[in-house]
Amino acid sequence: MLSIGQVPSGLSFVCALLTLVIPLAFNIVVKQVKKHGNPPWKKSNRW
Repeated sequence: MLSIGQVPSGLSFVCALLTLVIPLAFNIVVKQVKKHGNPPWKKSNRW
């Protein structure tokens, strides 16, 4: 348990970082798959 004056372990920092990196990477991969996998009539002109 974390008390005042203690620094969280390295594992806590790694897990916190992964909670940001994993969804971000997943979002990027999904966008790329949709960009290259959609048929021409479903492609949007936004990007």
